[in-house]
Amino acid sequence: MSKSTNHDAEDSREAHASDSYLQSLGEQVEQGLALGSITYERLDFFRALRLLQAGDIEGATHGFRRASRTSDAPFQALSMLSRAECERVLGREATAIRDWTRVAKSDPAPPALRSMAWMSIAALAERREDAKLAAQADAGLKELTQLASANEHLSNPD
Repeated sequence: MSKSTNHDAEDSREAHASDSYLQSLGEQVEQGLALGSITYERLDFFRALRLLQAGDIEGATHGFRRASRTSDAPFQALSMLSRAECERVLGREATAIRDWTRVAKSDPAPPALRSMAWMSIAALAERREDAKLAAQADAGLKELTQLASANEHLSNPD
């Protein structure tokens, strides 16, 4: 019984630490907005993030959609990636796959975000036991890895 109590206490501490972190992050965003270090173009993204932190997934989905239309790079891709995750949580997997695919195939999107999109597609494909989708994600990840290797070789020729 004490084992469960210890585990519950640890979960409670972790949840409190997470809440504290989110509160701190929210305060930093508010400060950034007040100081002008977060530009108006990025405001929709941070508003959507706050909705997500508050548990309003539907509101966050709409906010990330708006942010993907108004934000500059890399926030445009990050907004699409976030919206796709919200769509997945809401059970709209086809929409999530469409959005992840847009990010994954977007040359202006940072490679890390493109990789995250492919990995999200791969995880969903595995859960759905969709071999075709899994193969598409694997091919996309492999292509990104090859591009990264080629870019590294070009920037550091030995």
